[in-house]
Amino acid sequence: MNPRTGLAEFRRASQRVRTAKGQPTLKSRERALLAGAELPTLLLPAHPRFMANTLSSVQRAVVEGQFVLAYQPCIDNRTGEISHLEALLRWPLSPPDLSINDLVATLERNGLILHVGAWVVRQACSDLSRFRAAGHRGLTLSINVSGSQVFDPGLPDLIDRSLRSGQIPPSRLMVEITETMVPDLLRARDLVNSLGRLGIQTVIDDFGVGFSSMSLLKDLPAAGAIKLDRSFVQGLGTDRRGSIVAESIIQLASRLGLRVIAEGVETPVQVRWLHKHGVHLSQGFIYSAAVSFEDMQLMLEQQPFKQKRAARRPVRAAS
Repeated sequence: MNPRTGLAEFRRASQRVRTAKGQPTLKSRERALLAGAELPTLLLPAHPRFMANTLSSVQRAVVEGQFVLAYQPCIDNRTGEISHLEALLRWPLSPPDLSINDLVATLERNGLILHVGAWVVRQACSDLSRFRAAGHRGLTLSINVSGSQVFDPGLPDLIDRSLRSGQIPPSRLMVEITETMVPDLLRARDLVNSLGRLGIQTVIDDFGVGFSSMSLLKDLPAAGAIKLDRSFVQGLGTDRRGSIVAESIIQLASRLGLRVIAEGVETPVQVRWLHKHGVHLSQGFIYSAAVSFEDMQLMLEQQPFKQKRAARRPVRAAS
């Protein structure tokens, strides 16, 4: 989970995400830990909007398991099929003035994000197992990890156990890390290598935003894909300089054998540009915001983007 993508933006369809029936909250032992004396005292961030009741709400959300997962589809624009999903953390009861960055900072600052992050891993794998049981066995799921989780030596084992519990092949999971969330390159490399030995692919998220993006491609050779940041996607097909930069990144990634996923796609012009330049995996509001588990089940069954593509295909005259 990172400040921008690990927690889904509440821009659209935020009210559609609800606590799914059958979706477990934090394990009872973790809830007991978080509710007891070992829970660190919440610290007040240096921001005037943060009041004691807001911090108390964050603690209560962790203890009571108020967080849920939402899923945003990634589309293969060659076929219109849903290729994979990104699991995003949502807090339906979040105070209206609490920003995503502030919430993540609060979880990080108070040592709570490892507990929430562990729940995300288990819940995402559980949901993926349910998607697979419904017949979507080719589906891949990506989860985000925070900077604190990168430093957690138990993360690879947690992911491995969660996959085994759901009888999920490791190749069906992708772990997204963000350059700005990983200050220690050696730790990041250890994590990427450990996940790679398990057969799990790592994705460099928000690629191109940080100062050391290019060096990551050299220093993290085990990474399997990059996500082209939305700041590059916004001007595709309309901003000449931005399009040239994006094209250069795509060509470099291709030469290194990395898949490219475009995020923040919002217009047909962007979709066509990406397809023309060999980027066939896209996610963004042009397709769908993140939705609840139940809504995603329905979306996977109906494959609405595949149908729209078929409807646009010209009908050949009978010979």
